[in-house]
Amino acid sequence: MSDVSGIAGSSGVNFNSLLKNADCNVELAFAMLQMELAQTNKSEAQDKIDAIRESQQTSKSYTTTINAMRVLAKYDTTQYGALPTDADTLSSEIETCKAALDDLQSKLKGHEDKAASRDTSFVLKTEKASTDYWFDNQYLKNTPAYAPLRVGGKEDHNMYEMQQGIEALTQRLSALEAMQTVQTNKTPSGQSVIAECNINVTSNFNQSQVSDWMASIEALQDELGSDIQQQMVLIQDHMGQYNSYTQGATSAISNYSETLKAVARG
Repeated sequence: MSDVSGIAGSSGVNFNSLLKNADCNVELAFAMLQMELAQTNKSEAQDKIDAIRESQQTSKSYTTTINAMRVLAKYDTTQYGALPTDADTLSSEIETCKAALDDLQSKLKGHEDKAASRDTSFVLKTEKASTDYWFDNQYLKNTPAYAPLRVGGKEDHNMYEMQQGIEALTQRLSALEAMQTVQTNKTPSGQSVIAECNINVTSNFNQSQVSDWMASIEALQDELGSDIQQQMVLIQDHMGQYNSYTQGATSAISNYSETLKAVARG
């Protein structure tokens, strides 16, 4: 009896109370104890399953940030310009860059042959907002990739210049969107991924820095993966105990039933 009470106490179950509720029948009280212990293990297994699901979502957020950083790793700030790191500035420039890119693409449409032949005699005018972007944006000023858009008339461009501008803006837009993901992506707990990894993202980054950022996140992701594996082992243990206690309860109830039948038969 003392051994059973000890087991019950370790799981927060009061065996004396169970015995009282079972009309002092030891077998029925034992069955109730087994059921309580089974439920405790089931609950603990469920808690760990929920924790694993959150960890998997956290790992997914890490992967999203790493993939965005891979885009940044291929981006040359010396050619295409440094990137803003402020969320509002990023969002604003993304819209401006999209509009400027759309402007160039719409102007070039139908004249691809002239662009391919570098025909400089055919000139079209870009929108003022587009021109202001590659002439006045603090990050694009004096940046080599946009030099073709600063040749000749301020708003007049031949097809080749537009084609070069499209290539440059496509690169920048992709990097801007990647930087926005890096800056805003959060874990399920609501914490920024880069803040959780103590990463300070700068405007004038280089490939080596981005590689270090990714390595920091991948290290946390590996730790998370190891923890998930350990939690899965514990879940299997809890479910094994759950099955054992459930079988014990079933057996005790069966014995109690047989006792009642024997008493009834006299």
